[in-house]
Amino acid sequence: MLLPKIKLLVAFLCISRLATAQEPAAVPSPEIETMHSAKLTFLGLSYAYERALSPRTSLTAELMLASDFQGRSDGWGTTIDIYLAPVVNVEPRFYYNFLKRTAKGKNTTNNSANYVALSADYTFGSNISDRLRFEQALSVTPKWGLRRALGGQFFFESAVGLSFRKPVYYSWRLVPALNVKFGYVFGKRTAR
Repeated sequence: MLLPKIKLLVAFLCISRLATAQEPAAVPSPEIETMHSAKLTFLGLSYAYERALSPRTSLTAELMLASDFQGRSDGWGTTIDIYLAPVVNVEPRFYYNFLKRTAKGKNTTNNSANYVALSADYTFGSNISDRLRFEQALSVTPKWGLRRALGGQFFFESAVGLSFRKPVYYSWRLVPALNVKFGYVFGKRTAR
């Protein structure tokens, strides 16, 4: 009677040992995604291409149509003029808390994480009239920002920094920088 119980116990131990000897499923390591997006700001619209360079860094190239407005009063009343100028922006980003967000189980879709960046942009400028001019300028801005997914394809992005701005006809100026953008990711997103 004892022999069948021992055989049953040995068979059970062998089967349970085989069941735990399997390799765990490979979990892909989290990485920044390469993606195309359209962004809407308070006074502009842009197209951006963000290319993943490493698991936590990317390079963003952005073409913007920036706008500005100016109000003026004369003897005939008040006039508000709105004018547009193209802007080119290049920005390396380091997503410093991307891996921490992943480890905590937080959403990292659309590169949802905090980042530090060094933004360089050139404003082409435009002349509307003798009184209205969107000046050509070069800006270099170290900044801190965050991006959060709003559903599958949409995201919110905000950044603050201090911009070193050089208009064509003036010397360098130090101005605060604040960006608030809502975006839509289109096309296929890929990791490096």
